[in-house]
Amino acid sequence: MTATTSPPAGNSFLDAIEVGRAAIDEMSSVRHLHSISAKRLAAGMLSEAEIAAFVDHIYSDGYSARMADVVAAGRLTTARLSGELVGSAGWVVANDSGAVARLIGVFVSPLYARHGIGRVLVAAAEAQARQAGFVTFTVRAPLGASAFFEHLGYDIASHGVWPLTRETALPVAFLRKPDPTPRVVQFRPDAN
Repeated sequence: MTATTSPPAGNSFLDAIEVGRAAIDEMSSVRHLHSISAKRLAAGMLSEAEIAAFVDHIYSDGYSARMADVVAAGRLTTARLSGELVGSAGWVVANDSGAVARLIGVFVSPLYARHGIGRVLVAAAEAQARQAGFVTFTVRAPLGASAFFEHLGYDIASHGVWPLTRETALPVAFLRKPDPTPRVVQFRPDAN
């Protein structure tokens, strides 16, 4: 992990969290965190078959390669408590125009859920993407997780499914965070 920082002061638990960029040699720990989080936090929101398919997806070659690319690009932020990996959040370019960043890999250990770690990680990922020139953010979240993103200013744009296997697809919400930058429209009368 590199570039370690501390979250905003004011919460003694969050003060103990170290936030920094993931290193490529942490990929096994990252996948483990994602799978444990998917298993425990999705219980009651997803069926056992959906959870199993999601965990299989997390350990797939495609997922591993994509996360490795995000880590190599320095776009996966992690949270650690006493050296233990407790959360992650990253981002990728969401479209060909390069105008929208999509959050990915937003997971928090079930032991530390609902203590503000996810909020800190999402803010860090957004700040990093904003520094790279992005001001609009999207995320694909399982339906049970969409309320978390709505609390962070995201609006549900649509609902759909995320096919994981031929037999299993997760119900998801596609969320978008409105561009906070006011747009100035200039009126240009026709030359006629």
